[in-house]
Order: sequence, then structure tokens, then C-alpha cells
Amino acid sequence: MINKIDIKIGQKIRERRTKLGLSQKTLGDVVGVTYQQIQKYEAAHNKVSAHRLYFIAKALNVPIQFFFKDVKLKDIPVYSKVIKSNIKSKPLKVKDKPKDKID
Repeated sequence: MINKIDIKIGQKIRERRTKLGLSQKTLGDVVGVTYQQIQKYEAAHNKVSAHRLYFIAKALNVPIQFFFKDVKLKDIPVYSKVIKSNIKSKPLKVKDKPKDKID
């Protein structure tokens, strides 16, 4: 499922790519994907994996944080669910391991 973070990452890829005057094909060639895949990343039709985002950041000469600059906590799906359900964080307790049965 695509979320707001995926949309923002795609927007940032397009923003930086166009600022550098690169085509989708050129960026795709540098990072090892087709121009169609770059289109899908920019339109947020496909998620960008962590390792692919790393290579895109290198190709666009920006730190990886560039893609997350405008992300807010409410944009993170898990965080949003916690806020909506009003769950308070409790420390996890480690239970004793069950003893192996001897047959």
C-alpha cells in the first residue's frame, strides 16, 4: 500500500532530477533500472526500496535525509494508527523460555 511518505519520496526524486536536468532514462541508467521504473517511483505507483533509494541519492548527489526532509510523524502509517487508537507505549516484558519436553 502506497502512503504519504512514498508520495513525498517520489516528489523529491522528481524535484532533484529535474533541477539537475537529468532525464528519467539517464537516472534509470545510472541506478540500474528502466526509465519506466523511475516514472513509477516519482508517481508513487511503486515503493522505492532502501538500497535503491541509497543509489538514487548518490546519483542525485544528496544525502538520504533529503527525501525525508518534509516527512511528519503523522505521515508514518504505524505512528498514525497508534495516535488514532490512543495506545500508550508500555515496555515489553521478557517471559521465561518454556522448558523443552523430554520424551
